[in-house]
Amino acid sequence: MRISATPPGRGPAQQIVRAGLQRWDPIGSIRAGGPADEYDDLVEPVLETAASGAGAETLGSALRQVLRSDYGLSRPEGECVDVARDVLEGLHAGRHLPPPGTTEPAPEDSGTGFVRG
Repeated sequence: MRISATPPGRGPAQQIVRAGLQRWDPIGSIRAGGPADEYDDLVEPVLETAASGAGAETLGSALRQVLRSDYGLSRPEGECVDVARDVLEGLHAGRHLPPPGTTEPAPEDSGTGFVRG
């Protein structure tokens, strides 16, 4: 997973990921009054990884790696997995991904251009 230079869409799936990253705030920017879009370069890569069927461990590992390579940060693996789990649960609850353990396709997120399945 690599950061994205393209601003993320504003659909519900993107909002779920954005909110999860902002709650986590791994560099403390949001808590310090920084810009709300601080982690927007991670939104689409997280969605793409989640849509590929990645579980919390895989997504968490990808988050940890991108933080290390692109942000110069080291975060505990368990912390990254917890954030990934939170984001995946939000995406599943909003039906932006199929329920875990199923093969049914999730609905298309109208207006985002991001098809899950």
